[in-house]
Amino acid sequence: MFFAIDRVLRREVARLFRGLQDWLLPVPAGCPFCGRVVQGDHPASPGQPCPDCRARAAFPPGLPLCPLCSRPLDGPWALCPDCAAGTPLAGVAAVGLYRPPLDRAIVRFKYTGRRYLAEPLGLLLAAAVRRRWPDPPFAAVVPVPLHPGRRRRRGFNQAEDLARVLGRELGLPLATRWLARVRSGAPQARLGRAGRQGNPGAAFVAEGVPPGAHLLLVDDVLTTGATARAVASALRAAGAGQVSVAVVAVSPRPVW
Repeated sequence: MFFAIDRVLRREVARLFRGLQDWLLPVPAGCPFCGRVVQGDHPASPGQPCPDCRARAAFPPGLPLCPLCSRPLDGPWALCPDCAAGTPLAGVAAVGLYRPPLDRAIVRFKYTGRRYLAEPLGLLLAAAVRRRWPDPPFAAVVPVPLHPGRRRRRGFNQAEDLARVLGRELGLPLATRWLARVRSGAPQARLGRAGRQGNPGAAFVAEGVPPGAHLLLVDDVLTTGATARAVASALRAAGAGQVSVAVVAVSPRPVW
């Protein structure tokens, strides 16, 4: 009885806190990334990135990318070494590199409660998915889950907020019950490359996946791809046919 009341109290406190955040952190009138109010021939729609931020968010023209994971390449590789060694991922769509303005927007989104940023980031992500797959072949969008403890502390799962916008834009269902994170680890942002490769926080389990389904996994950032590969392996072990990935940003460090 005590634990049931405690859960209800925690849920209500979280709800009130989210309402306070919405009141204290309203959606800005200008560009959600830089704050500018654009006038003239090409004004930004309310709550949407200005043309300058859109251009800066995109991959630099001519940058060589791994055709599978979309990370920058340093060398004459057909695939980056990680993907050439074997991967459960069918492909990765990304908006751009983890650098301004995307890096700042993602940090503000995840760590300062500015959940309104899910909308402009999700719309940019939907455009990136359509560029990669003009006729999206997916059965559902699946957000990378947080461990329940971390979700309680943060108050939300940023990947789920992004996936909700992406699913709406692509006309795909949001699947949040097929995948769970059953063991937590150090936040990826605190780890170096070796730690990320060995971390992925990270035991994931999946069940109830439609046999043979092609799923679109959604997260905010892909650095080494270790978490995405661990999740994809769990989904495929549960029956998924293919797992592709949509992320807002990929690491700017070249892969060699």
